[in-house]
Amino acid sequence: MVATKAAIQTIGHTVKLIYFGQMLTAGGGQVASAAILLAVTLALLGTQLSRHVLDAISDAAFRLWSRRLIAAVATVSLVQGLRLQFGG
Repeated sequence: MVATKAAIQTIGHTVKLIYFGQMLTAGGGQVASAAILLAVTLALLGTQLSRHVLDAISDAAFRLWSRRLIAAVATVSLVQGLRLQFGG
């Protein structure tokens, strides 16, 4: 379970890095060194803290909360996409 989550999270982070990296550097802009350092620090901190959460909850609870979180993110994304599409 943890290995699957880690693999999916790695793919997600890579996609976000490509997507947001292009946005941040568009038009010749540069990403501040402090922003990169903060992002790396928070990623490492999140990795360490997540281990404690994963150890504290059961696999069933993890699957339940994962489904709920994915459904919430998908719903927000769908609503935003519909608003953009139909000008609302």
